[in-house]
Amino acid sequence: MTRYAHASKLQVKPGDLVKPGQQIALVGSTGAHLHFEVHVGGVPQNPDRFLAMAKPAPSQVAQAPVPTDRNLIR
Repeated sequence: MTRYAHASKLQVKPGDLVKPGQQIALVGSTGAHLHFEVHVGGVPQNPDRFLAMAKPAPSQVAQAPVPTDRNLIR
């Protein structure tokens, strides 16, 4: 089970199957961050293990253009 906090509006409900890249919530008034928990059998887990398994293949990751003018990097 996953838990999310600090959202102003949830876009999914418990039991929904969430696809990679799907928007699940809007951030709240506490700023642009999301509290994320993973529980297995009611026991909190380190989410890094699950996030590492869910990383997209390199061909699915959008690449940002590389600026050629240093003045454009902010």
